This record gives sequence, C-alpha cells and structure tokens, in this order.
Amino acid sequence: MIIKMLCLSLLYFGFISQALPRPFTVLSTQSAPFKYLDKNQQPAGLHVDVWNIIFQELNVEHDFKFVSWGSKRVKTEIEKGNAELHFSLSKKKEREKFYIYPKESYHSQLYSFFIRAKDKGKIKYDSMSDLKGLIVGATQSYTYTEEFWHADLTLDVTTNNSLHINKLLKGRIDIAPLKKHAGLYELNKMGAREKVYVLPNPLTERASYAAFSRASSQKDKQRVIENYDRIIRRLKSDGTIKRLYVKYFK
Repeated sequence: MIIKMLCLSLLYFGFISQALPRPFTVLSTQSAPFKYLDKNQQPAGLHVDVWNIIFQELNVEHDFKFVSWGSKRVKTEIEKGNAELHFSLSKKKEREKFYIYPKESYHSQLYSFFIRAKDKGKIKYDSMSDLKGLIVGATQSYTYTEEFWHADLTLDVTTNNSLHINKLLKGRIDIAPLKKHAGLYELNKMGAREKVYVLPNPLTERASYAAFSRASSQKDKQRVIENYDRIIRRLKSDGTIKRLYVKYFK
C-alpha cells in the first residue's frame, strides 16, 4: 500500500512538474567565443552577454541550455517549441514558417581571407582572379560562394576547417577563407595573432539574426520579441555591442 501511494505521489509530482511554466529557454551548441560554458561550467560568450542584458532589463527568468547534439537537432527542438530561441540564424524564406525574425541584427557571419602577415601587400583580394597562382585552403561541404568553387583555383581541400590556420603558419597554403571572428579568436588563443593578416574585403558576409520559435507558447516569449529590436538598437548606438566585440576579439 505504501509503495502504491509512493508511486501515485511520484506520478502526480511528474504531472505537476510538466505543468509548471518553464523559463525562457535558449537552446544551443557550443562555439567559443560566442556561446560556450566557461571553466566553471557557466554560460559565457558574446551572445550570452548580449542576452543577459536583455533578460535583466525585461526581468525574464531564463535558461541557457547547451547541448552536445548536432545543430540540426537543435533547430528541430526549437522548431517544435521545446525552446524559445536560436542565438543566430541567417534569414531564409523556408525558415520563416518555423521562426520569427526581428528586424535588428548585431552579428554578421563573415568569411574573410587570412594570409601570413609577411605577405601583407603581396597578396590581395578584390576578385577571384587575384587568387590565381596561390594555394587556397578550403573546407569540403562549406558553401562559401558558387563563384569560389567554380573559379578553377588551386585548392587544398580538407574536411576539418580547424587545420587551415596551422597550414597557413607552416607555409603549406598561401591563403584561406575563414569565419573571421572565430579565426581571430583561435589566433589569440594560440598567441599567433601577429603572424596572420586578414584581408579587408570579405569573400562573403551574411547577417545573422536571433530566431524565435513560432511553435513555443512560453509565457515571456512575446514580450521579449516586442522589446528585442528596441534594446539592440540602443546597445549598438551606445557602443555596448562594439565593446563586447573588442572584449572577445581584441
């Protein structure tokens, strides 16, 4: 009888737990320096800093949930309404049936060309013809641009994007298109920032946006959406966003 009552109590508690409203949940993989767990296993990074400002201003209970799943499953769970926010997604028409996009963006995904610092002035990029005769690092399955893949360049193709910086420093390639901010972060960690120069003209630049789940019915979601653009405009105009980029990328 006691065991039966305990089981019923646990079952009842389970129903109550499921019925309790959850905090505004941001679901994400880790990608330093934008979003990661620090040495104390606390959420950190540029995106986390921005959202902490937003949540504090709006007094919204929240949870940064970092998972080891692939990014595809993260999107699926958000699209189902099991979390409220994807930190950063490019706008695509087919995604709009799953996500609500704000007007403001504070982050762009730049693919910029990295070269050795000693080659500054010798190597430039204004058009694909400038890359002829160079050994160009590239990562299989990365989209870059169609023009890049069809430019008949001398490519050193790898499946692991993280290899390009070491190849560049060792002289095995001459140039590589890398995600600018992630590349600078890795160079800073390696203590090799001064050995590499980033060409001023990017290969491609795409704005990324906070993407809110349409399917979510979380109680604070609409209020966050309604205030997001206003807060981001202020953080850009008062220099907060710029200071955060300096903090993480020097």
